[in-house]
Amino acid sequence: MSEEIKDTIEVSKGLLESIQKEIEQLKQDKNMLLEMADERKRSQYFIRHQSKLPKTVSLRAFQLDDGKGGMVEKIVIGWETKKDDVFKDPLTMRWTEIQKVNIIFEDGTSKEMHLLDWIRNYKKVKAKILSRSIDEEKKVETFKVIREDNEKEYEISSDFVN
Repeated sequence: MSEEIKDTIEVSKGLLESIQKEIEQLKQDKNMLLEMADERKRSQYFIRHQSKLPKTVSLRAFQLDDGKGGMVEKIVIGWETKKDDVFKDPLTMRWTEIQKVNIIFEDGTSKEMHLLDWIRNYKKVKAKILSRSIDEEKKVETFKVIREDNEKEYEISSDFVN
């Protein structure tokens, strides 16, 4: 008499539902943590766990007036905070924020704008990682990437991707 090996097990409906709820909660927690994650900390994690390095990243692109009545899309390679004043207006008793950033583009040009304009108007562009290098002295990781949509290459710090 041959003995068959079963690939299935029987579990109660309650246990199965409990496991499914826990899996859904773990997925929600993972998504929340990824949303809240500091990009610099994530890049440091990938430096430590090189075998788990993602194969693609997202670059930020911004639409700008080309001066000829049209628009041109430029890849952002960096940004810095220029002004970050948060205060309570004594007349209105409302909190006021004056926040400006300087955006640095692929062609070396830059543009200063309000933080909210920057956050609301950039778009993400997928890029494939070709190589990476680490500056041990500055503790900075740099990616050499290629855009998936037009095959243009960029070198960009890991602080300014995703």
